[in-house]
Amino acid sequence: MKGRTHKLIVLGVVGLMVVALLVGGIPGCAKPAPPTPTPAPGPQSPVVSEWNIPFIAPLTGPAAVWGMESAWAAEAAVDQVNKTGGIRGVPIKLTKYDASFDPAKAVTVMVQVLGTKPLVIHGPMLQESTEPTGDLAVKEGVPFIGSLASPALRQRFEPWGCSLYGDFISACGRAVVEWLKLNPDIKSLVLFYSPEMAAHVDEVKAIEEVLKGSAVKILGEIEVPMSQIDMSPSAVKAISLKPDGYFSVLDADHEAKLSRELYERGVTEGRRIHHGYASVGPSLFEQGKGFLEDTYIFEWSNVDYEGTEWQALVEAYKAAHSGALPYGSLIQWHYNTIYAIKAAFEALEITGDPAKLSEERIKIRDFLWNAKDIPGIQGKWSYVKGEKVGPMYTFQIRNNKPEIVSTLPAE
Repeated sequence: MKGRTHKLIVLGVVGLMVVALLVGGIPGCAKPAPPTPTPAPGPQSPVVSEWNIPFIAPLTGPAAVWGMESAWAAEAAVDQVNKTGGIRGVPIKLTKYDASFDPAKAVTVMVQVLGTKPLVIHGPMLQESTEPTGDLAVKEGVPFIGSLASPALRQRFEPWGCSLYGDFISACGRAVVEWLKLNPDIKSLVLFYSPEMAAHVDEVKAIEEVLKGSAVKILGEIEVPMSQIDMSPSAVKAISLKPDGYFSVLDADHEAKLSRELYERGVTEGRRIHHGYASVGPSLFEQGKGFLEDTYIFEWSNVDYEGTEWQALVEAYKAAHSGALPYGSLIQWHYNTIYAIKAAFEALEITGDPAKLSEERIKIRDFLWNAKDIPGIQGKWSYVKGEKVGPMYTFQIRNNKPEIVSTLPAE
């Protein structure tokens, strides 16, 4: 009986040990750790507290009117992005650099900007600044969005440089052809341009090219220095050539004064005058009021666009500019550039990690060069080999306000 009892006790202990092993191990004995599962790969969070975007523009000097407009638009876009959570939860800081209207100063500024090790650069916004600085950005391996309106400049900096603007140089030729189509009795032209502006010189060449071999003759090309205040000599010279029409690529101030001088000397049929896209701004309508009726403009931006974000921007612009409207595409283009950068950073899950700087710059470069359907302030737009692409409008000024008379599709 005693042996049987001992046997039952041993069997019971063994049974308890087996149960203990099955449910959690024997007390006092180490339990083997289960294998650690490999985490699924996920997006890496940014390592920066803010995205520093350098902005290079002429904030002083004769081109400051354009630079200040562009800076206002870029800052408005930054404010909007930051209000809605920034980029990947991180706010943008726009750091402005003044290149004035001085290529040498632009080089100094670009060296300074590159020293901050940016992921991407917004600017330079003038061709005179972009040409001498683009090579520096390319050498450093930094993508930039600058004034690269011509195919030659985009090819020179391919694929590091995308254009802030549509190809306004070839667009000048398209605008002339459209204007002449709407006014078939115009058979001779006089052109006005500022010789210091490289883009103006290229625009005149583009017009010459599209009219080559046509029945329309260019009777004269009148140089208007940016420092010129009195436009009467230019108007008198142009009228003396007895053209059917006048095409100008001047800035808004010169354009308004020129329109007045032409009108007061008998060119009262406004349809015979076409302003270039660079002339479209508040000062054109303020200074030229009463002398612009039925004249033409070509542009990529429509001030009457009905989108809610655009209308909110219009109200903000009016509040900051004594009630003036944001005519001209500089506002749209520089606003949209911030959204192009946002689209790239989000799509590529950019981190800002200094150890990945070269890698992330290349990703941004490749994304922007042919980015499709980027959300914009007036609808979606795209980059095609670095060119900003969207529809172009021909406007005629009626009651001191531009009205669309034709729309040219993106090329």
